[in-house]
Amino acid sequence: MSKMAVKESDSQRGTVRVTRAVQSSVRQVWDALTVPEVVEKWFGSLSHPLRVGESSSLDFGDGDFFSIKTLRIDPPSTLEYEWRFLGTGPLDTITWNIIPADEGCLVTVTDKESGRTEEEAASLRKGWLDFTKRLEKFLRKGAPTRYPWRHEFDGSIELSGDAEKVWGLLFDGKAPGRWLPFGDTHIESGARFAANDGMEPIQFEILNPAISPRQSLRFDLIGESWLHSTPCCLSLSPRESGTLLSVSHNGWESISLRKSYQKEQRKRFCDLWVEALNRAGEVVEKG
Repeated sequence: MSKMAVKESDSQRGTVRVTRAVQSSVRQVWDALTVPEVVEKWFGSLSHPLRVGESSSLDFGDGDFFSIKTLRIDPPSTLEYEWRFLGTGPLDTITWNIIPADEGCLVTVTDKESGRTEEEAASLRKGWLDFTKRLEKFLRKGAPTRYPWRHEFDGSIELSGDAEKVWGLLFDGKAPGRWLPFGDTHIESGARFAANDGMEPIQFEILNPAISPRQSLRFDLIGESWLHSTPCCLSLSPRESGTLLSVSHNGWESISLRKSYQKEQRKRFCDLWVEALNRAGEVVEKG
């Protein structure tokens, strides 16, 4: 049996489908998708066993996680759930299908989101190719294949209203102080603020802000003990039923020579940005 992944054509816009051949039994694959102590070896940490109609989470240990609601469990062939990245992102439907084959089985994962762009689908396909490769390698060798942590951070939340309305509510005047993790600090070069979350460093500085009205805000952020600044971008993009607010915050591998510290700070700001996204949702909802 070939171990190569087969990329199938998408039948719907926003659908990503990846199939991979594995030399393992259907039952072994099923356990790798549903049993928490097995899932954590190659994918992430499930908060508890999946049950239809119940909520759970899949945590990656670096701040990233998916909130999950299980829709269908049909052992040992079909598993379906909805999830949101960081609990705030667009709602995706994930379906796993396992089909017996001569020397093992074929594992297909289908990821559906109607509002997804072609560019987003192409990027996501690469992600699923990587995850299914980690699944196949784990099943073949038995050793953990999870990645240690993701160097990039990106999060998002869907908001009601068009981009112009959302921009006014979130970015005009003193609006940023209502939801961004900088308090009342103005977004200007050299502005300083304190992150009072009980972690070090406490003091941060904003550098080189650049605004594209009704579209994006970019700036660099540096902590008082960091070796280098980290680039941030807040952007708005249209969705079928509103506007998507996206946050990217990268450069964690450059802030220190210690990888554990890089991961710690990345996780720290993941938590801060998730809080900020949820506050943004509240601000827009209240109008």
